[in-house]
Amino acid sequence: MSRIKAHIAISLDGYIAHTDGETNWIPGELAKEISEIHQSSEILLAGSNTYNAIFEQCGSWPYKNSYVVSHYDSSSLASENLQYLFDEPIEKICEMKKAAIGDITVIGGGNLITSLLNNGLVDELYLYIVPVLLGDGIRFLGKTYDVNVKSSNPEEYKGTTKICCTFN
Repeated sequence: MSRIKAHIAISLDGYIAHTDGETNWIPGELAKEISEIHQSSEILLAGSNTYNAIFEQCGSWPYKNSYVVSHYDSSSLASENLQYLFDEPIEKICEMKKAAIGDITVIGGGNLITSLLNNGLVDELYLYIVPVLLGDGIRFLGKTYDVNVKSSNPEEYKGTTKICCTFN
């Protein structure tokens, strides 16, 4: 069975992006490294808001073998490297986790990660806490329900504090 992992940069006050989706507050070296993790993933999961923000910034979707979780049927936009999960996405992600050969990486966003956590599907969550206060923006997590977390000792990592949380 595959493991579902996420590498997420968050601000000190718990945001993953400005209200417009901009992430220019994430140190360049860290942003590049997280992007490389996403590039090398066997399977990549993205929420529709994250997909839209990256598509707008890059002008296209830069990743391979990706699945976008959406509330709407956007399958007409699917391509060889991009598919949409809109009908019972959690069930489909469970099936993917059982069948996939490599690990599954979640690129974001907060709503998708919250849903995955609440359904016991996240195995490892790497948080990179950036010492910046955004004051407002897109929250890292929504409401979670009794999720048991084990975390590693925090370590300084490229100007951030890195914590690895494991679940299940």
